[in-house]
Amino acid sequence: MKVGLLCYCRNIFESDGNTVRAKRVLNELNKVHEVMLVSLGKGEAPQSENLVLLAPRWRKLWNLWLATIILRNRFDCIYCSNDWRGFFTAYLFSKFPKVVKYKVIFEAHSIVSETTKNLEGKSIKFRLSRLVEKLVIGHADYVITLSPNTLETYCRYNKNIEMIPVFVDEDLFKRSEGTKRKQHDIKSQLKYIGLIGPFGVGANKGFLEFIAGHQVEFDPRIRFVGIGKCERELTRERIIYTGYLSSVQDYITQLTRLDAVLIPSVFATTGPCNKILEAMFCSLPVFTTPKGMVALYYLEPGRDIFVFEEKELPSKINELIFDEALMRQVGNSARKAVERYYSKKVNRDKIVKVIHRVCNVKKQPATKGEV
Repeated sequence: MKVGLLCYCRNIFESDGNTVRAKRVLNELNKVHEVMLVSLGKGEAPQSENLVLLAPRWRKLWNLWLATIILRNRFDCIYCSNDWRGFFTAYLFSKFPKVVKYKVIFEAHSIVSETTKNLEGKSIKFRLSRLVEKLVIGHADYVITLSPNTLETYCRYNKNIEMIPVFVDEDLFKRSEGTKRKQHDIKSQLKYIGLIGPFGVGANKGFLEFIAGHQVEFDPRIRFVGIGKCERELTRERIIYTGYLSSVQDYITQLTRLDAVLIPSVFATTGPCNKILEAMFCSLPVFTTPKGMVALYYLEPGRDIFVFEEKELPSKINELIFDEALMRQVGNSARKAVERYYSKKVNRDKIVKVIHRVCNVKKQPATKGEV
């Protein structure tokens, strides 16, 4: 089978919720089928049969460009990885089976209208987003959601729907046994808490502002590490900035040097939060708010993760972060919880099975390279 994987994003080579999921889906599908990833990118990798990129400056031509890609290829399935724009082009051409013949699967990363309402209020954008999600979800041949709340909302529009949660490579994201802390930090009892970006966009906008507004409330032995792209750095005396990390391994190395991660969400993203799950896979205690926990199921506050109201976070972090036994206990429990529900091992075959079912593949083909 030939699968077209559509991902409309800022840049496929940068890491955010859209690109991380799309690349993980690509890695699993590519083991069984011929997959073409169609996305936006700046040319960090050469164009190839399996990677077709449109320069970000031409993003307004996305749908027109997709039309040419679809007509030049005989896809058996088009998988829209949260590509709300590209879906309309894919759906339109799927209605002309004498020209092209394929099924369209849409993967919804969150409840787009709820996210828009949190950011914009009940504006014209909110009403437009509700219309778009009804059209897209209602007309897809099959819908995949990443969390139960999205499934519950969208099953009203389409009965051909199921949940395949965010999955993380448990063999890649883990705390290294050889990670060592500086002797100075150990003697002075300094604690490092990670803030994970990119900052200034979406739900991450207020993370640095939260530290700036509450820095006097935090124990002076606590330092914060801002991981990710940041165009406007704040409170440099309390925050160490890493900048954008292009390497996944560099990102994991930064995580394993931390004592905990803080996600001070002021509104719910309505989709699973990769930054929380990845930290938990590295056995890191995570502090967040009830809104940061929305869409993250199967985790027990106090056992697997710390959940407090925004105003409580500074005092609770001060109280708990220096309790070494508790931090270690919660970090280990976090790893076990996410392994059970969000690991690649548990979820890796589900997407392939959906494609086979939708496209009426009766027998699962051998993995590439098998005899």
